[in-house]
Amino acid sequence: MIEEHITTEGITYLVEPTSIFSEKFDKEIEKLTSSEAKASEIEHAVRHEITFKVHEDPVHYETLKDRLNHIIQEYKKEE
Repeated sequence: MIEEHITTEGITYLVEPTSIFSEKFDKEIEKLTSSEAKASEIEHAVRHEITFKVHEDPVHYETLKDRLNHIIQEYKKEE
């Protein structure tokens, strides 16, 4: 029923994805004005990278994900 009423002609990227490992990522972070915005962008990029690569080495990336969550929780406690 939904397919009868909704169609798409593809995806239009408003912002091109940038790898966290590229120099372009560093430049994009530098453009942000607040430290909160920078931290949020880095957090999102790291989470994306972990989610994308978890199938390659589940133990390593799940551990990394747990460590990231711990760091973020500790940071939020300090605020």
